[in-house]
Amino acid sequence: MTSLLLTLLAHGLADFVLQSERTVHRKENRDWLGFLGHGLTVFFSGFLLLIGYEWTTVLPYAGIITMSHIIIDMIKIVLGSRRPAKDLAWFLGDQLIHLTIILMVWQHFQFQPSEVFLKFSTFLLTPTAVATFSRSFPKEGWAFHSILSCLLVYIYTCWGGGFFIKKVLTALQAQTLAGSPKPDKERLQHTGFWIGALERFIIITLVLNNALTAVAFIFTAKSIARFSELNDQAFAEYYLTGTLLSTALGIAGGYFLLWLIAWV
Repeated sequence: MTSLLLTLLAHGLADFVLQSERTVHRKENRDWLGFLGHGLTVFFSGFLLLIGYEWTTVLPYAGIITMSHIIIDMIKIVLGSRRPAKDLAWFLGDQLIHLTIILMVWQHFQFQPSEVFLKFSTFLLTPTAVATFSRSFPKEGWAFHSILSCLLVYIYTCWGGGFFIKKVLTALQAQTLAGSPKPDKERLQHTGFWIGALERFIIITLVLNNALTAVAFIFTAKSIARFSELNDQAFAEYYLTGTLLSTALGIAGGYFLLWLIAWV
């Protein structure tokens, strides 16, 4: 189970956090450097997170995941360019296939702790240090699987959710920002992405701490910042749709994390 959670975490990091806009543009232009750079990110993300297992298992496992990832991305770019209006469907389908492939490949590998890594850990950390870390993370409440679950939900909801909302708002965005200069569009998109990620991060944390009513404070703060722009009906609809989607994702992510921690 740990190896699967680490693989899913590696996928989230490679696809949502570490993949730059430059890489995305290169892939969309069918530049092989974009696919190569993203492939290396996928491979090393998986390899480094699974480095505690036998390398004879991790290397082919990470290699298969990487090759399938790049092939799926290539197919999406080719097919998606023919029907750009269905950008959201391509994004959801792409992620669903990636996660399905990971689950299918993971089932055919047996992960065993690496003797080399264990010896290195023993050399690096003294018994006193190991005992200290063990006391810092008691078994009840903050087990290793719970920590991985938290990282997974935060990354997929905060960063992955940002890309999802961006796809959903594409049509509204084209109407609302059609008259704005290109630099203003890019600045608004970039700023909105990070504000939304921070918003969902806070909402998940509030749900975990049973303080869901405090979400109203976030909504109020965003409304004050955009108060003068809300007179524009088109922008108000765009803003309200994005905010409600972001809030819903944050709440759903928080409750899913509570269930996941109880389950793992």
